[in-house]
Amino acid sequence: IVDDHYASILPLRCIQLKEKEFKNWKLFQSFLSHCSERRQANGDLWAYHEEHSVDFVRDICEYKEQFSEEEIHQMLGIMSVNSLEIELNEGYGEEMGFYPVFANINHSCLSNAKP
Repeated sequence: IVDDHYASILPLRCIQLKEKEFKNWKLFQSFLSHCSERRQANGDLWAYHEEHSVDFVRDICEYKEQFSEEEIHQMLGIMSVNSLEIELNEGYGEEMGFYPVFANINHSCLSNAKP
């Protein structure tokens, strides 16, 4: 992450999704976040998100009453686990895309395709 201030954009966009497009929010929430596994695998990244995403959204943006720490970590986890990195030319930054149909096909603990 280039600038710590950008870390809060993802959860704020997720909150907007819940407030403005509830049907799509429910679809988004149906995906796995693997929070406990992510926390164990990379404690430094978890702490970074705790400070720059979770705390910022709950304290500075005043969403403490509406969203728990766990719920915001779930938003981050859903995107982390189920998104694709989109390659851009050098100098154009980094981008991720969340495509629910692809995520359902791709993310399963069981085989979902026959050879």
